[in-house]
Amino acid sequence: MLLLAVFVLSFFIAVAALQPNLLINTLGCRPLIVSSDSMSPRLNRGDVVGVVRADIGELKVGDIIAVSPATNFVVVHYLADKRRDTDGGVLLKTKRYGVDEPKDWDYWGITREQVIGKVGFVIPKIGHAVFFARSVPGIITLVGCALGIWAISAIRRAPRGSDGGRAAAEIVEAKRVEVECMEAECAAADRGEGRHA
Repeated sequence: MLLLAVFVLSFFIAVAALQPNLLINTLGCRPLIVSSDSMSPRLNRGDVVGVVRADIGELKVGDIIAVSPATNFVVVHYLADKRRDTDGGVLLKTKRYGVDEPKDWDYWGITREQVIGKVGFVIPKIGHAVFFARSVPGIITLVGCALGIWAISAIRRAPRGSDGGRAAAEIVEAKRVEVECMEAECAAADRGEGRHA
């Protein structure tokens, strides 16, 4: 069961890394792990946020949103401002926690295409397990656990015969008695009491 849970978690991590929009389309949300303290104490490093799809028109100043201002770069920050750009489209500005001055807001402007969604829920600290799993000691631990689980299940499935293992116990006992006899004969030979023909 643990092996299945590890597999499912690994699958979702891989999908999130390779096809992030697939999770939003199928599950209705995209889990993201907060990797910095820019939103602390509201969101802390290691928290997992569930980002739900949201149209740019639904977003309000003060919402916590996930955006992608550049390829392979996702930011989860407050929506600081929402205005029309020169082409008539909507342009968003974001900011980290505790920043009120517009000069300190994020330098990028966000367009409709760069909005991933709005934070729907937060699961505190669970992302630390993923950080560990991505590290070298974490990978070694996961592989070791998987091998250990596999070995235990293989031992449990090993055939024991119809007598529930009684035959194997009798063989072990017979070998023990044989070894004791051999030890007794060796001890007698050492004392000069060997067999005479």
